[in-house]
Amino acid sequence: MDIFDLLSIMSLITAVLSGFVGWRVYVSERMQLIHRLFFILFQSIALWSIGLLYIYQMKDIESYWLADKVSAFGWIPFVAVFLHINLLLTENEAVVNKKWKVALLYLPAAVLIGWEVFFLGVGVGRQEVDAFYVAFNLFYVFYGLLVSIILARWGWQNKAKRKRIQAALAFLINVCAVGTAYYLEAYYPVIIEGEGRADPLHLFVFLYFFGFWYAYHRYKLFNVAAMISSNMLLEHVTGIIAVTDLNFKILQVNSGFVAATGYAEEEAIDNALPQFVSGLLSEEGQLLVVLEAVAELQMQTKQGDPLPIEVRVSTVADQVGEPAGFIFVGRDIRLQAQLRQEIQKRKRKEEELQYNRFHDVLTGLYNRTFFEAEMQRMQRSPIYPVATLSADIDGLKFVNDTMGLKAGDQAILAAAKIMSNISAGKGIVARTGGDEFAAILLQTDDDCIKSIEEQVRVELEAYNRLHSGVPLSLSIGIALSRKPEETLDDLFKIADKKLYRLKLTQGQSAKSKMVQAVMHTLGARHIETEDHAERLKELAVKLGERVGMTQYEIAMLSLLAQFHDLGKVGIPDRILLKPGSLTEEEWQEMKMHPEIGHKIAQSIPELVGVANLILQHHERWDGQGYPQGIAGSSIPLSCRIISIVDTFDAITNDRPYRQALSDAEAIAEIIRCAGSQFDPDMVDSFVEMMQELS
Repeated sequence: MDIFDLLSIMSLITAVLSGFVGWRVYVSERMQLIHRLFFILFQSIALWSIGLLYIYQMKDIESYWLADKVSAFGWIPFVAVFLHINLLLTENEAVVNKKWKVALLYLPAAVLIGWEVFFLGVGVGRQEVDAFYVAFNLFYVFYGLLVSIILARWGWQNKAKRKRIQAALAFLINVCAVGTAYYLEAYYPVIIEGEGRADPLHLFVFLYFFGFWYAYHRYKLFNVAAMISSNMLLEHVTGIIAVTDLNFKILQVNSGFVAATGYAEEEAIDNALPQFVSGLLSEEGQLLVVLEAVAELQMQTKQGDPLPIEVRVSTVADQVGEPAGFIFVGRDIRLQAQLRQEIQKRKRKEEELQYNRFHDVLTGLYNRTFFEAEMQRMQRSPIYPVATLSADIDGLKFVNDTMGLKAGDQAILAAAKIMSNISAGKGIVARTGGDEFAAILLQTDDDCIKSIEEQVRVELEAYNRLHSGVPLSLSIGIALSRKPEETLDDLFKIADKKLYRLKLTQGQSAKSKMVQAVMHTLGARHIETEDHAERLKELAVKLGERVGMTQYEIAMLSLLAQFHDLGKVGIPDRILLKPGSLTEEEWQEMKMHPEIGHKIAQSIPELVGVANLILQHHERWDGQGYPQGIAGSSIPLSCRIISIVDTFDAITNDRPYRQALSDAEAIAEIIRCAGSQFDPDMVDSFVEMMQELS
């Protein structure tokens, strides 16, 4: 690698870095003049580097002059741009606040570029070239001295210690940069074809200007906007402050605004304040906040979080007293908002506790505590005639056991609604126990009591027509008094006695209706049809007779055939009717149905005798059954028979998860499972019986 290759690499790196930094400055901060000047500065260095790269690669005099003319647009004007930047940074805006002054600032550079492009080239005499470089060096030195003088003067006259230190540092760096440039050009030139000269000056120029820009951008070197007195006031005022023009475009923000919102200062300036503060303006663009009045609004942070603030808006006047904009002073009130929310939360909690103290959580009716207190109050100031009502839900335990607690809750809610309807406008009603309700009805007579009883009957019928499953049944006792001698306590005792007598006379019929409804539900869900029960009963009885069971045992076997899967009424359809295989969790839930059926049967006098048989009908001969895991002859004979005939009927009839198989296939499967799932002696008897029947 020769010297030209090394210089080419340096030029390429300088061009890429200068172009990238210039692009970065332009896309992020082009709204301010000083940043646009930095952009031009870096692009001129990039153009200069590209021209030198071309020179180093071609290595001939013609290429030198062609590339030099192109790069002249970069290596000649950058010192003028740098002087312009320093005039702005050192608060000398008045020097360049007119277009003719700016033109005068760049006029020498324009003359030198024209001289280079139009009057210098291959064949030009040495005197003409030397004359050009004398003029260029004078221009370069004069502008460099101006920069140094401006920095020295600005630092000397400034009372702010920070500014004086910055000016001294910049002055020192400027002197070092100028010295480095002349040292490289004087002692390390690369001669091309005896005439052209080149050196790595452009890389050092880029590094110097990049350091200068980075110090300005990152550490606010010469950041005049951060040092003027108005900003100093803003920074020393606590809170969130934004200054806008009359169109609510942000002109200034303080560090409190930046800290609260998460937006950098440059991200906020020149944007509309309503983008950050909601509820500030109406749809027509009018200010909704009264001037000098405090308002609670909400800011939006950069992360999208809401920030509650307390805002006061004031107008800002110009030097002649005309309105020029607004100043918004805000205060973070998250803590106050949290305290208010906590207070409201506690009040709601207290109200909820107060409500729950006197109300039933499930139904929303009054509870026993409130009802008893209200009864004592009404006894001190009775209003006659008055009636007391005592009611409870028939067979709620049966509903819970068969259909589950959710169905039981539904029955309680339905009963509560009926009780609310019959007492509406007449008095108060309460849920005083799990299945118990009570009411005090004022201004009531015999006709009113009859209408209440009729209304209960009608509403129960309407509910049961709309809801399948176990029917809802209510028993009600009502006592009426027209004279103060009978206390409310006495009336409730009478109402309870009437309720008790009614349940004695109607309890069994109500339970029978529930059992019938359960069986209807099983059939409606296609779990146990009448045909299935009849087939099972027929086969089971024949097999029972064949093995010598007594008449009583055969009667129990017949009941078991009909009700063995009674507990499936408590298993969800998603499991019972699932067409595919059950998951382990679903299978564990399915295995609960013998226990559910056992509970139901124990609550029905007609089925008490087969309750244990229902519990054990899924036990296996090898002890691998459920729920008890008993084995062999410990399993009741009726359960061993039902296990075989139920399997045969299941295989030979369609199920949700498979199609029916033939009798021969079913018998073969039963024989295969003899000694494991089934009693082998019973299997032999069943096979012989089926062969005779066929």
